[in-house]
Amino acid sequence: MGYIYVLEFGGQHADLIINRLNEIGFRGSVRYEKSDVRLDSLEDPAGIILSGGPKNISQGDAPKYDPRMFDPSYNKIPVLGICYGQQLMARDHGASMHRRTREYGEAVMSLNGHQDPLLEGFTPTEIVWMNHGDSVGEGDFQILAYTGKGVPAVIRSNIGPYRGVQFHPEVTHTEKGALLLRNFAQGICGIAPQSPEGFDAGMFVEEAIRRLKDEVGSDTGLLYVSGGVDSTVVAALARQAGIKVKPVHIDAGNERLGEADYVKSMLHEQLGLDVYVLDQSDKFISSLLNLDDPEVKRRKFQRLYNNTKTYVESSFDLGDTILLDGTLATDKRESGKEAGTGDIRDTGSTEVIKTHHNTSDWKGRKVAVLEGLTKQHTRMVARYLELPPEVSERRPFPGPGLFVRYSTGRYEVSSDLMHNANEISRHHGMDAYVMPRKSVGLKGDSRVFEHAVILTGERDWKNIRMVSKRLIEDLDICRVLYLPVSASLVSRPEDDFAYYPMNRRNLDRLRIVTDVVERTIDEYGVKPSQMPVITFGGPTGHINVIRDVQSEDFRTITPLRKPDQFPWDCYLEIHKRLLERLGPAAGLTTFDVSDKPGGTTEWE
Repeated sequence: MGYIYVLEFGGQHADLIINRLNEIGFRGSVRYEKSDVRLDSLEDPAGIILSGGPKNISQGDAPKYDPRMFDPSYNKIPVLGICYGQQLMARDHGASMHRRTREYGEAVMSLNGHQDPLLEGFTPTEIVWMNHGDSVGEGDFQILAYTGKGVPAVIRSNIGPYRGVQFHPEVTHTEKGALLLRNFAQGICGIAPQSPEGFDAGMFVEEAIRRLKDEVGSDTGLLYVSGGVDSTVVAALARQAGIKVKPVHIDAGNERLGEADYVKSMLHEQLGLDVYVLDQSDKFISSLLNLDDPEVKRRKFQRLYNNTKTYVESSFDLGDTILLDGTLATDKRESGKEAGTGDIRDTGSTEVIKTHHNTSDWKGRKVAVLEGLTKQHTRMVARYLELPPEVSERRPFPGPGLFVRYSTGRYEVSSDLMHNANEISRHHGMDAYVMPRKSVGLKGDSRVFEHAVILTGERDWKNIRMVSKRLIEDLDICRVLYLPVSASLVSRPEDDFAYYPMNRRNLDRLRIVTDVVERTIDEYGVKPSQMPVITFGGPTGHINVIRDVQSEDFRTITPLRKPDQFPWDCYLEIHKRLLERLGPAAGLTTFDVSDKPGGTTEWE
């Protein structure tokens, strides 16, 4: 039969390659290996896929790989290099690398007429998703497609069965990514699909229940419940498996309005579970009050959260208790871990983008039944389990919650950055104001911490997106906000920016803003996949940020289109209701119009 081997170079989406191949029918034909595996140790290889990665291929600590990979006298196995993998192939084919052109997020790829089975079924132009700072020059290969910036998007070797793509076919925002992977597996490697297409929620539920019965049995499962779809699905699976569940909700003072009451009532009504709520809000808020750096804040939250769990675990007579862990693949990946099921080893090659809080110091047994799933898969499982839409479709709310949505850091803006941002924006008829605020971003599979900029000007969505893309790709900016109403910001000196500490009063204000935004978009039928609301001090008071995004797995995201997916009237109603609830403290409300990569889903 033969196998396709996915080699891990530390990219943020490497596990998605395996997921996508499984979903399109090649379950059982895909295996995972670290990048430096020897080719002669692979069992019955039919194809090799090289993942993306955060390193520059010339760096001394770049991941190692078998030097015979692109030697046609030795390796006649088809190879598909993705992003970093394409650059390895190009270098071994005599090409130079350059950093003149960076591309993050959506790009248009144009085929140049060469026929190749990898591109069977593609039209002359296609939407692909980019995440690279390095690009390849010419070498001993044919260039089959370019991006609008002239970057080689698809290459084919002149000496062996090797191909490379600069974009990421494994992410859902690449419109024909699944087709490209099918073309490689079936058309080039000669492997026939062995399973039906799509994620089989029923099969997953059967396997999860069997695993819970085998690994937990008559013992008790301790489950930390947030009210979100992930932990609720774990609770539902445990109940179906006949497991005794002890659910605990930690109130850290960073949740939606009335969240603890919602969690108690929802889990009791849906699953008959009695939730123990531990209120630790004073402790969390006071401990995080003066922390500005987002990663320091996340790590501090992680320690507090784990200490609180240790307190919970020591307060009960747990006996033979097993931790039921609801962490998903995306959370593990951005925390610097290989993501997937337990047989995938952590090689330490994945970069930390944001520390995830749910990495417990639990010393006992643990079962993580969702560890290989994306958010999309988890929702499908929730629907299969017949959980109501208010659970299965509930918008995610991260563990650190409002703590990473309340930004207090202040960072000097260079005159060059301000000048260059203005040059770009004014060329497109808009005004830009680079703020003394920074945000976490993702560029080239690496974490960045760069400035945010506010755009003002006409409500022309295409133009807004064009300016945003240029600012993020050309400058040290990872977050672009758009202010739909008229306001004079450009002339404001950065020293005018007000400082609002992250205390209980200001967190309560953010809770109200979040509640107003969520209720209003529901009334207008706006359906983002996730919608963080962020706030920080601006030149005339608070600035609120609506981060309304569309995504299936949150590895890549794009903002909702205005006005067809998010009407301007809905924005104006939000503005009006905030004034009614908060008066002058309502501040200015903006949209985050950045893609991921570029920006991340959450602000910090």
